[in-house]
Amino acid sequence: MTDAPPRSLLLKLGEDLAWPTVEIEGRTIAGADEWRWAAAMTTPPERLLWLEALSEPLLNATPPSHARLEAWRRSPVRTPGTAEWIRENVLCFGDASARDHVVAALLIVPQCVREHVMGEAAFLSVGGDSDAWTGSSRFVDRDGKGRPRIIVLSSRASGLVRLVLHEIAHSWSLPTPTMLISVKGEEGLRTYAKQEGLTEQVNEKVARDERLAHALALLWEVQAVQ
Repeated sequence: MTDAPPRSLLLKLGEDLAWPTVEIEGRTIAGADEWRWAAAMTTPPERLLWLEALSEPLLNATPPSHARLEAWRRSPVRTPGTAEWIRENVLCFGDASARDHVVAALLIVPQCVREHVMGEAAFLSVGGDSDAWTGSSRFVDRDGKGRPRIIVLSSRASGLVRLVLHEIAHSWSLPTPTMLISVKGEEGLRTYAKQEGLTEQVNEKVARDERLAHALALLWEVQAVQ
């Protein structure tokens, strides 16, 4: 059984999502005060119900994810979404053994998320069938269509499906990247933030992004076992 989210995560998600109204077993919870009181009293099964009640707010949690959901709802195009179709069309490079985990994760996520990430991301893996590999830095499919995002996986990691779900959640919630920032570039951004007194704001932004990805991945795991 999937672990229930801790009370602390529910409380932070309430704040992240502007205290949305949720219905839990016939009870309406709305506003910061009710959230704080109710979340502090929840049992693990109740926290799983809370997480499921947050499905729509979590899918709409950021401007990019809201825009993607609205665009998907307006689009008449739908893909089959079967394991065979995903395996044939998902763009994976590196260890072949990781592809099964990627396919398993893509089968779990909502159709809107699956169609988005398969069109945006290329999956790269190493550490299982190979310790290293080299190739082109341009990731294109057999039709020559490129991918603006990469999701890099360690095939040796435990719980690989959960990790793939987490990175898929980031792909859904974050803006489409226009460039890949190098380690040196990240160090420079951190140095600039410190100089400008913005370190706390940067850390809060990163923490919120991680919470949303963790919550979405956990939600999709819960929905998959129902």
